[in-house]
Amino acid sequence: SDSHVGPLPGPHLVEAPAMFRRGDLYYALLGGCTCMGLYGGGVAVLTAKHPLGPWTNVTSTLDPGCP
Repeated sequence: SDSHVGPLPGPHLVEAPAMFRRGDLYYALLGGCTCMGLYGGGVAVLTAKHPLGPWTNVTSTLDPGCP
């Protein structure tokens, strides 16, 4: 299940976020906290029609971040 903390669905501890627009959609890429690579480095991909949302998670699984 998604961790809903703050305005974006996705990991609650985020490293290296990025946002860009392509066509009519905004994309937010959120990298979960990797604890120096001990637990992998997955990325959550979110989309929205406006930069302030609402955002939709289009990733099948999310990096949970550091335990």
